[in-house]
Amino acid sequence: MRTHTLPTVLLLATLTTAGCSSTEPAAQQPVGAASTSTTTTAVPSPTPTTLSRKEAAAAYLKLVAPSNRVASTLNHVMLADTIDLDAARKAAAAYATSLREFSLGLQKTPWPADVQPIVNEFVDELATTIVDIRALSRARSVEEAITIWNEASRKANSKAELIRQKLGLAEAPAG
Repeated sequence: MRTHTLPTVLLLATLTTAGCSSTEPAAQQPVGAASTSTTTTAVPSPTPTTLSRKEAAAAYLKLVAPSNRVASTLNHVMLADTIDLDAARKAAAAYATSLREFSLGLQKTPWPADVQPIVNEFVDELATTIVDIRALSRARSVEEAITIWNEASRKANSKAELIRQKLGLAEAPAG
């Protein structure tokens, strides 16, 4: 059976604001004294350089490996002859967490220009998958778990495979 990498991701935005203020009055300079004030400017963070295709391929494999391992566990539980609901819930919760980490890693990586738009689409799809898998982690019955699993599997897409192709990677292993 072929493992579907289910999409998921939350858009992460961080805004940092820093300011300086003081309630103490400025020191008086003696008349005729030279001003010795210094001005400092913030050094901008370096813009990450785009990864080479080979670096991007290695980065992708490193990012996807943890979620693939957890997906394999969830697949095993959900494809068993008899589904253990508690095991399915635990595996789904772990998978949702791993997908979130995967998504965040994808967002932080400076992908090659022709890969970035596909990664962006994949991240958006991962957000939906995470919601579905979190619902699976809260399923109240085996039947509900199966319904959620089937729906999430139906939504699975080829964005991960397209990224792998663009990076010159082999097809994802079946899990």
